[in-house]
Amino acid sequence: MTVSKAPHNKDIIAIALGSAGSRIASRLSLMKTIIDKFYFISCDKQDLINNSESSLLIPLDYRGKNTPANVRGAAIKFLPKIEEIINGSKIVFIISGLGGSVGSGLATLVSDVIKKNNATCLCIAAMPHSFESNKHFQSAIALRRLNKSTDAVIVVDNDDLSNDLVDNPLLDTYEIINEKIAFVIGKILGLPQKGELHIDLSKLSRVVLQQGISVLGISRTHINEAPEEAVSKAVRMIYDTVDPNETENALFFLSGSKGITTGDIECSTKQIRSLLGDQSLNLEYGLSTNSNNSLTAIILASGFKDTKFSKYDPIDTILGKNNRIDDSSECEIELDLDKLSRLD
Repeated sequence: MTVSKAPHNKDIIAIALGSAGSRIASRLSLMKTIIDKFYFISCDKQDLINNSESSLLIPLDYRGKNTPANVRGAAIKFLPKIEEIINGSKIVFIISGLGGSVGSGLATLVSDVIKKNNATCLCIAAMPHSFESNKHFQSAIALRRLNKSTDAVIVVDNDDLSNDLVDNPLLDTYEIINEKIAFVIGKILGLPQKGELHIDLSKLSRVVLQQGISVLGISRTHINEAPEEAVSKAVRMIYDTVDPNETENALFFLSGSKGITTGDIECSTKQIRSLLGDQSLNLEYGLSTNSNNSLTAIILASGFKDTKFSKYDPIDTILGKNNRIDDSSECEIELDLDKLSRLD
């Protein structure tokens, strides 16, 4: 990969990892956001076709089982390239699915590099479906480590985003999920536009930075439905993932038509306060009146020490969070026997 030397601001960048991260970021890159530059890192050429000028391919040796440790081992020699991407940036967003080996393997590695370069790291992590049980263990481990190595990790539950898509073909469902996530990130990180009360970076920072795990609740309904219905569905997603009583801060964004009233916002914010945390809840909000097709309620809640995904990691249950043998990310590197002998 040749990192672009064009004279543009690189204060805020996004690094998309793996297939899910690349597909979400490709959509997001078409929106007007505060992100100055997008980079794409994957082990699959297909993820990078549309973003070749700012992409990094990490080839895998498929002789063994493809695991997050294999991916990290393959990525070790590309660390100088990853550091080159991050160098000079103040804020780095990682966008990744944690359902596959590539996202789970690279997310923790990249977050460590960001930390060493003294940049603020925020990770948006899409968790696998409940039926993808073979992916649960590694996704839970990756999420736990990201919670420690990043300044904020924002969790998105694929199950919640596909509740109304059970009759859709699976590939179509993934496409819709990726579109929803990109839309939400685009609204949260959007630049000021006419017809919007946008969420600036200071609001987002107050909600998520150093506030434990954050969780996204998203609900898209018909444009003519009451906002309270959309808010209820978005809050329900948070209830499905964490203990809502732990909520310390929240961000609310309502996207709809010009028909959204002051009363709608007042009722919605009161509703959120009554359902999450308590009346002392710190609640930031934003608004867009540029959609005539649907009404979308977005709630980002933070302050959670635990999620339902911890159950995916039986080590937490057996040993407890404070009795771990090793909490570092393992890395597997294949060497030929003659190289091993030279190392000896």
